[in-house]
Amino acid sequence: MIPGTSFSPAKAFIDFAKAFLEALANEDFNAALRKLDVSERRWSKVDVAKELDRVLLGRKVCSAIGFKKSASPELIDLNDGHYELRHKIPVESGWSNSTVTFVFKQKPNTGYFHVYLKEFQP
Repeated sequence: MIPGTSFSPAKAFIDFAKAFLEALANEDFNAALRKLDVSERRWSKVDVAKELDRVLLGRKVCSAIGFKKSASPELIDLNDGHYELRHKIPVESGWSNSTVTFVFKQKPNTGYFHVYLKEFQP
């Protein structure tokens, strides 16, 4: 769960995605997975590694620190405190076309959001 505000959640969500991807770049899958809330889909280190290999075609996630170009994340307001964020995945040559998608669900009557990893897309 992360703090945020329903008035302007984009920054908190994008910061979350960047921290998640940075953990993957450091091959710290456990740290990345600990950032997620429990959902119906239980992601394991093996699941994430397989999905990354599938969508990145064998390329490795790298740190985006120092990238000048934006990842152009796409935030979709699904309804009533539910959001979906699609964020490009960094690789050595820059931002790939592959994305990771997170779902953020606001905990009722709070400024906190549950975070779920939805999918990886090529």
